Amino acid sequence: MADPTQQQLKEIFKFNSNTGEFLRLNRKGKVGTMSSGYLRIYLLGSSMYAHRLAWIYCYGKSPGVIDHIDGNPLNNKISNLRDVTTSINAKNQKLSKSNKSGVCGVRFATASNAWIATVWANGATRHLKLSKDFFEAVCARKSYDAKNGFTQRHGMA
Repeated sequence: MADPTQQQLKEIFKFNSNTGEFLRLNRKGKVGTMSSGYLRIYLLGSSMYAHRLAWIYCYGKSPGVIDHIDGNPLNNKISNLRDVTTSINAKNQKLSKSNKSGVCGVRFATASNAWIATVWANGATRHLKLSKDFFEAVCARKSYDAKNGFTQRHGMA
């Protein structure tokens, strides 16, 4: 389904941009369920992410990728949302649950018996540092992040 229009949304919901909450005005839509930590809203026979609907409701146009600035997928306050590229959104992602080192982009390479710092950029993995010292690998990754626009929240649990 294509995104609804701003007018359609305003006929079905009242959105509070300061709290990020939707209130149903009639039976055509319901504030619904969670999916992968995000709130989904059912309307017009389809389910959509609340953050996308919040953007359309406030700005009258469909967004590309919506980033939750604070990393909380339930915080749909309009001040916490931004329309970004996939690349910029990735620079604000939290630490993966599968990460074992506790630092994004740093892992132990058993074949080398050393720590390796890497980054995924421009469609390829870039090796930043191979070191026996964990701290050196972490510094290499953090230095790269600082020079390349990663947020301070990137890689945080």
